[in-house]
Amino acid sequence: MEVNIYCTFMPTLCCPACRGPLSLVRDDFVCPSCGPVGRNIDGIPCFADPDYYWGEIPLESMREANRLAPEIGWRAAVERVIGDKVLRDYICAPWRGDFQKLWTLPRDSSILDVGAGWGGIASALAANFSRVVAVEGVLERTRFIDQRARQMNL
Repeated sequence: MEVNIYCTFMPTLCCPACRGPLSLVRDDFVCPSCGPVGRNIDGIPCFADPDYYWGEIPLESMREANRLAPEIGWRAAVERVIGDKVLRDYICAPWRGDFQKLWTLPRDSSILDVGAGWGGIASALAANFSRVVAVEGVLERTRFIDQRARQMNL
């Protein structure tokens, strides 16, 4: 079954190699010219190695935060999994997006956060702008951002 990517995800997704249109075939993003170029993993478009991990905490701790977040909330998951108070504050603090107060952008602006990490800046921006896209190269961190955004109604 082939589904046009524009119906499922944001309309700006295109082939990373040739910029051609993508279709979603089962769980594969397929370009008519390049073939399969990415995967839909749990509703998250993934165009990188899904097993790649980099983070401030070990992979198993990140997975535990992702496991707990739907049950107890993203912030409580951070509190439970991360012992370092400075790191917890860094992940949770809305002030990380305070630079937006220097901007004169209209509220209907679209913002791109590349390397979004745990989603702290993206969520702070999403509270004030109509569209924020968070791009993260680590699938486990992207899963966390997804939970955070859903729970914050962003």
